[in-house]
Amino acid sequence: MAQRLYTRLTPTRHLLGGFASLWLGPDHLLQVHSTGYTESYSRIYLREIKGIFVTSSDRKHYITLVWALIGLAVLFIVMLSSKSMLASAITAAVFAVPIVWNHLLGPGCRFYIVTGVQTAPVEAVVRWPRAQKFLARIQPVIEAAQADLAPVAPPPAEPAAAPPPPLSQPAVD
Repeated sequence: MAQRLYTRLTPTRHLLGGFASLWLGPDHLLQVHSTGYTESYSRIYLREIKGIFVTSSDRKHYITLVWALIGLAVLFIVMLSSKSMLASAITAAVFAVPIVWNHLLGPGCRFYIVTGVQTAPVEAVVRWPRAQKFLARIQPVIEAAQADLAPVAPPPAEPAAAPPPPLSQPAVD
């Protein structure tokens, strides 16, 4: 049986008009962006990674706001068309589920990998808990890939210039 070349690091994330996922290869990370008809690939070599930045985002709040506004609009329509409290309660429960689910997923984040030539956003990682799991998994792999790299030594310091000789004062008669 053939050995698998790539290991999935993140589940497939659904984007507006596509999908994103992140895979670990033998010496690189592979980002896959798919629209369903086309795929594009971005390779980031582990030896070239200089840093990883994770910043917070308001993603969780925006998603909650959208679901709440849609839920309130539908609830208002149901309450006007049907005087039944049961229909209103069912409608409220239907729209409460995605709000609670969004809350349970945790706060949002933006994830970036920095190399010598680019700062690549990682669209497959958008929540703090997933970012922490990803970092815990990828950090030892990056350290192992960069273990044989020589540390960058600072350039040698130039010797301090000798102070200029004191100026002699002309003799005054």
